[in-house]
Amino acid sequence: MKIYESIKRALSTGSDPKGSKRQQEDFQALKSEFAAFKERSEQKHEELERHREYIEEAYAALKKDFTKSEKRCVDLENSLDFQVSRYDALEAERDRLIQYYKDNKLGGGSASVDWRDRSNGFEKSRLIRSKDRDEELDSNSNWLISYGDAMTLLLAVFIMFFSFAAANLQDSNKKYSSISDLLRSGDPVGELYNSQTQDVTEADTGPVISSQINFLRDEILRTFEDLDVGESLLVAVKKQGVEITLRNRVTFNEGGVELAEYTKYVLSELANVLGLNPGYNVVVEGHTDNLPISSVKYPSNWELSAARASAVVRYLTVEGRLDPARISAAGYGEHRPVESNLTEEGRAANRRVIIKLIAK
Repeated sequence: MKIYESIKRALSTGSDPKGSKRQQEDFQALKSEFAAFKERSEQKHEELERHREYIEEAYAALKKDFTKSEKRCVDLENSLDFQVSRYDALEAERDRLIQYYKDNKLGGGSASVDWRDRSNGFEKSRLIRSKDRDEELDSNSNWLISYGDAMTLLLAVFIMFFSFAAANLQDSNKKYSSISDLLRSGDPVGELYNSQTQDVTEADTGPVISSQINFLRDEILRTFEDLDVGESLLVAVKKQGVEITLRNRVTFNEGGVELAEYTKYVLSELANVLGLNPGYNVVVEGHTDNLPISSVKYPSNWELSAARASAVVRYLTVEGRLDPARISAAGYGEHRPVESNLTEEGRAANRRVIIKLIAK
């Protein structure tokens, strides 16, 4: 403690402590080390402050989405109560009209019999009119019964939609609670999602497969609809399935194959969707730009792209618990660009990982 106080006084006054030459050299070394440590501490503090501000913004956005989901759930509950009361009223009206029909039918029949005993010619025309009226009442009754059945079906459909909304609210709760993981990671959330969707028609794949592909597309969109993720994740519908493109600027740490923390979160959510849709094989493709790379670990872009695709496959099978038999990886290097490599924007677009979900 005395040595520390001596060094502290020397730093504040600019003079060296008294002592031998060796002590003065040690002091100068400590002084330099202290200055370097102070500079590193200030830089680290600034970096942590930026991370804190970014995480607070992400937390506020997720909290806003959670509040929106809660409000939507309340609105759906109120609408359900209204539909139930309306259904009860229509059902009561249907029962009243059916009873009215039965009462009039019985009364008309007895009157026609009495009148037939009193008058032959007039009774025949009366019976014809009575028969026509019975047929009309039968027609009206059938229409009312069909209408009641239609309202019952409408109520069932509305209840199904309400259950979907409740499921979405649970997903929002899960995403809301996972903010603690993001706070621990310290990695920026970034931009991750931009849907480019188009329904697959029956002429492309057949009625059953096309409906399954569109359903899977909708499931993926619902999974990521609450994230403000820009153009770093692209969702497209193809003839054979759904294609998801991850841009490398948020997928991997710079210059390597280690997955970013937020990418792990996205892949976990995607693995949940794929686990509920076992009728699709998964092909992961790695792509790079044309800038050459030469290292012991990655002699060329072929090895780098294959390693990045394998990293995604490894996470989906190990952490996401997907069946390894339905997933594969491939690396294409720089040989399948989607943009020109002459610009920085084009090279950034070419550095990507594509996850193809192909119907079996």
